[in-house]
Amino acid sequence: MLAMMLGGIRAASAHPHAWIDMSVEVLFDMSGKVTALKQSWLFDEFYTADTVQKGEQAKMDLLTTRILGNLKDWGYFTQVQAGSRSIGFMRPTEHSARMEKHRLRMTFVLPLAEAVSPTDVPLTYWVFDPTYYIEMLHAESKDAIRLTGAPPSCRFTLIQPAPDPKAVAKAAALDRTQSGGDGLGKQFAEKVEIRCDAQP
Repeated sequence: MLAMMLGGIRAASAHPHAWIDMSVEVLFDMSGKVTALKQSWLFDEFYTADTVQKGEQAKMDLLTTRILGNLKDWGYFTQVQAGSRSIGFMRPTEHSARMEKHRLRMTFVLPLAEAVSPTDVPLTYWVFDPTYYIEMLHAESKDAIRLTGAPPSCRFTLIQPAPDPKAVAKAAALDRTQSGGDGLGKQFAEKVEIRCDAQP
């Protein structure tokens, strides 16, 4: 399913079969509430080479539109919770694509269905492929997670995944034609928790 969705991903002997380095900008409004996640996905060179030809900006723009359209039913590979309550999304905006050192970078803004205050309860997000066909991790850079417009008291914690050994073995046994089911990917997903202190 995901190979058809994203197109042209080359075979490998175990999940994952494609890789995305991502950065996430958490957007706050003037009242200190989170309104959207601006995500930037940097696809691996194999995927890029199979799907995008050099200089074809129009094709990249169409590809971005197609990918986001296909990901709608998958929640755009994103989960957000305010405390224990799930938060939905509106249609992505401001999407774009460009080449970056032989890799495709796709950027889009994912608005939350409702603004959330991380002062009342922690805001938590995960970005992952539910089947773990694609591994999605924050890039190894200091600005891979940013809190834009946040009050000074806000901070984030990046929690690394600790998958069950059975999940690791299951992923290793899957080829590109097999699905690990919708619950496998979250075992390998990074978790980001955002908290803000109450203002005096």
